[in-house]
Amino acid sequence: MRVVLSIFLVGGLVITAAWFLGAQPPPPVTAPAPVITPAPGCRLGGGSTTVPEPTKILTRRVDAAWTRIETWLAVHAPRTAARWNAPAPAAALSALQREVGVELPGDLVATLRRHDGSSAGGFVLPLAYRPMSVGEIAGHTRRMCSGPGQPGWDGRFVPFAVDGGGGLLYLDQRGAGSLGEQFDEGPGPGRWPTGLSELLEQTADLLEEGTGPLADRYRPEVDAGWLRWRIR
Repeated sequence: MRVVLSIFLVGGLVITAAWFLGAQPPPPVTAPAPVITPAPGCRLGGGSTTVPEPTKILTRRVDAAWTRIETWLAVHAPRTAARWNAPAPAAALSALQREVGVELPGDLVATLRRHDGSSAGGFVLPLAYRPMSVGEIAGHTRRMCSGPGQPGWDGRFVPFAVDGGGGLLYLDQRGAGSLGEQFDEGPGPGRWPTGLSELLEQTADLLEEGTGPLADRYRPEVDAGWLRWRIR
């Protein structure tokens, strides 16, 4: 017992002496801050405000596909048909292109001029991808480009639709605006149409006739005026 007390007394004296002599305890050891490398190709806020005009042929193609989709919904799923957002104004499209830092695809511009996305509970592309508004597209682009991002993501991808689990559909502006799918763990399996206009046409075929390349995977159902997609 006396030995233990002696040890405590000696330790106390040492600490007291160190305090009087101005000795400082060693600084805590901290791990270095992680280095966050944005996804390649990201130029947030560096895009042009002049949005290229889609060709007349492309605009007619996109508008025709949307007319078919809207007409089917109005007849068969009126509750879904009532939940479109208003068209995106020109100023919003200019701000979006500046924010994402890459030229907007022509078929996406034509689509946003018709509907600035779909509101919650509204129309979704197969299987559950909801067309995003201008603000949502900008927000998802910032999220993907402001940190380490996700495997395979590139800043020249322009997201345009989102599902409830964090998946995205995007248009790849490194080339001809091909369509891709992205999950948290990386790119999707690459089984989508080549572009947005083709996806809209295939969706219209699936709604009207139950035919087309998407028909082997999905089928539309209507529940009390709401469109639902089912996996075959």
